[in-house]
Amino acid sequence: MKAFVLLLLSFNLLSCAKTGFFSEEKKEKVPSEPSSETTGDVVDTGDDGQGVDGAGVDDGAGADDGAGADDGAGADDGAGADDGAGADDGAGADDGAGADDGSDGGHQCESEQEVIDLCANAETLTLEQTLNYEERIECSFAQGSQLALTTHHDDSCDYSGEGNLCAKNSYLQAQEIQSQSMSLPENAVLCGLEIESNSQEIQYDDFLIFTLDHYLLMLSNDKLLKKMPKDDGLYIWDFEKIKGRKYDFDGDRHCLGDKSNCVLPGHDEPGPVNFSVDTESLAKIALQMQGKESYRFDVIATGDNDKGDCWHTDLNLKVKIKYVVKP
Repeated sequence: MKAFVLLLLSFNLLSCAKTGFFSEEKKEKVPSEPSSETTGDVVDTGDDGQGVDGAGVDDGAGADDGAGADDGAGADDGAGADDGAGADDGAGADDGAGADDGSDGGHQCESEQEVIDLCANAETLTLEQTLNYEERIECSFAQGSQLALTTHHDDSCDYSGEGNLCAKNSYLQAQEIQSQSMSLPENAVLCGLEIESNSQEIQYDDFLIFTLDHYLLMLSNDKLLKKMPKDDGLYIWDFEKIKGRKYDFDGDRHCLGDKSNCVLPGHDEPGPVNFSVDTESLAKIALQMQGKESYRFDVIATGDNDKGDCWHTDLNLKVKIKYVVKP
């Protein structure tokens, strides 16, 4: 019995020794492997944005995380020197609001003296053209509220609206207009003007008027000037302002400019038309005509009461415009 107990005890001691040996090995090695595996998990987690590479230097929130020097909010972030709001941002010298934007008034004279000086010193160009105005036969007088042709004074007509009035002896009641145009460069400045009829036998009835864009050039009867409106000292032909008034038929001709050459036959008298005007007298009109490419020349004939009024013979006018092109 004692031998059996000794044998059993020896066996247990041997088992315990073996068990203790292997347990010691596991206490040194087993913990190290899980540690290595755990570190590997962190590295793997770093690829999901939560590990060392997701929150460290390279985690997108460090120097290269888009919020650092190159994060789009630094010197190159579009808000710095090249951000479109600096010298090249379209609001600087080249932004279309500078000297080259076409709005600096470089093609405009500012005063009559500037026109005179420019015409005296710059190269003068000439445009010459013949303008044809066909013979005008008669006036279209008002009759009641309608325009109609009439051959005599009509006491029953009381029309007083816009346009031509009823026939009435010695009063300015009707006009007939013909227009022709000449084209110049937009930056042309008018320096001189000449008008000459090809015929020496021009005739008209009652009055004859020549205008350039409604500015008065020649008028056969200066009595009409009494109520004629002005713009900066220039007479303007405005029929609505002067119609319906009684006028003396014995007035003298009137022409633009004190130094102008002006030949115009009297009422119902045959003769030539000849007109030329100096730069000084033309300067105000030149200022008004700046920027216009079309120069409209009107010939107006007026009448008072009969069929033969508002009449003029064929007018073939040689018109010569002298101008300079302002740089």
